[in-house]
Amino acid sequence: MGTFTNRFDCPPLSNFDVQVYSIHEKKSHPWIASVNRHISQGGVSLIDVNYNQETNVLSGKSKVVGNDTYKISVYHPENYYVVDATADQGAYFIQHPHINIVDFIIETDQNTDVQWQISFNTN
Repeated sequence: MGTFTNRFDCPPLSNFDVQVYSIHEKKSHPWIASVNRHISQGGVSLIDVNYNQETNVLSGKSKVVGNDTYKISVYHPENYYVVDATADQGAYFIQHPHINIVDFIIETDQNTDVQWQISFNTN
């Protein structure tokens, strides 16, 4: 994961290998960079996504498959940090794999739609 300007160099692949890239315009607030559920990077599992600039809350609804870890990777500018994350079903937690990326992990025991939100604050 990272940010790029004007070009993006893809590493060479071996025979029969595949790489999927999710490329988005950089935003000035937190936004979803990727999800792990489908090659479309959210096109299938994300039902609704909204960012409220007044409250600094990124929220949405996702189709989650039971007994399969669902990961929402969120890009955030350097001056933002997570203060809370919640989901209305299942177990959930936050990871910080990169300096400007937070992963919101959701796990349920059945196929269901999960309403979630991540609250941010700024420095």
